[in-house]
Amino acid sequence: MNSPKKLIYLLSFFISVNFSIPVFGSFFQLEHGFSSAEITRLFAAYSLSVFLFEIPTGLISDLLGEKRSLIMGSILSIVSTIFFIKGNVVLLYVGEILFGLGNTFFSGPFDSIIYKYCKTSDSKLDYDNIVSNAYTLQWSALSFSFLGCFYLTKYGSIRLAFLATLIANIFLLIITIFLPKLNINAEHKNVFFIMKSFFSEIHSNRFLLILCFLNILFLMILVSGYQILQTYLLDSPLDKTYNGLLYFLGAIFASLGSFFYNKLKHMLKLGKMFFLLCLLFISICFLGLANASTVLLIFIFVCVYRLIWGITSLMFSSMLNKNIEIDSHRNTAFSLISLGYNLCSSLLLFIFSLNNFSIKYEYIVLTILSIALLLICAFFQKISIIH
Repeated sequence: MNSPKKLIYLLSFFISVNFSIPVFGSFFQLEHGFSSAEITRLFAAYSLSVFLFEIPTGLISDLLGEKRSLIMGSILSIVSTIFFIKGNVVLLYVGEILFGLGNTFFSGPFDSIIYKYCKTSDSKLDYDNIVSNAYTLQWSALSFSFLGCFYLTKYGSIRLAFLATLIANIFLLIITIFLPKLNINAEHKNVFFIMKSFFSEIHSNRFLLILCFLNILFLMILVSGYQILQTYLLDSPLDKTYNGLLYFLGAIFASLGSFFYNKLKHMLKLGKMFFLLCLLFISICFLGLANASTVLLIFIFVCVYRLIWGITSLMFSSMLNKNIEIDSHRNTAFSLISLGYNLCSSLLLFIFSLNNFSIKYEYIVLTILSIALLLICAFFQKISIIH
């Protein structure tokens, strides 16, 4: 294994290390007295931040390269975590905005740098294999983070989870500094060319256009469900100190997504049916969470939900990279997808918070949206996510 490959695998791990995710909701409630609606509104601010900055940061990534983009994202992650630790209401909102901005610098370049590394490497590397390993490391990092969060909050305090995240972000910055600089089609350093190039490609490639829209709608549902899980757990029968354990098990199941993805590749030739099954399972999980009355059921539905997410994230990443023909707008393409689902998720969360919907009702709404997307895909026989 050569040095760039090691660095990419280290990047895959540390880019996902975050000990504070399971206790964000509890932190805002216990430390600052936020209500469920206020917590949802704060999470919506994150999604809105991603929406506002996704395209600009995607263009910056295509103009300056993946390495510089990842460095900027790492710095913003450090600053946002410091704001969370110092904490007052204003800094929390600023921290959420910077956290979202930092993530926009990660969204496209992470997938793109792996693809370009495989493409430019002297040895013949299988992209599906490398990206599968990278995603497994990401989910493993989340598993490690959530288990760490469980112990930090059970035997320490919530603030320790944020301090541990800060240390991990510093390691991430060091890793990004040593990443290789990979440039393909570097002569195209013009914003207007990049945007025109991308829209020209999706205009001529109907399959890529459909794939982008399906990814946006599917991720909107997944991300919204994950964000309201924080407030859902505040009123659930699950003891708050076990939030980290729940997230840990969920991440373990998500990490199994790469295993199932590789095993089920032959099924992906029946891509439409596979995608419909994923939507069906997601709708069952959301409906189950809306009606779950025991801790065991909550654990089961969250774990299955995360497994489906793990499988489909690999599936979409692989298909998108393979169907984007021009490297000069690869980051912008991923940024547009991220913009789309974060915009939809942000609007949905704002609607939930303004109308003071109960968390169970919010999961019912997501169930309806999942079923609606399933029925639409099933109705239009010509829609298929595989050629």
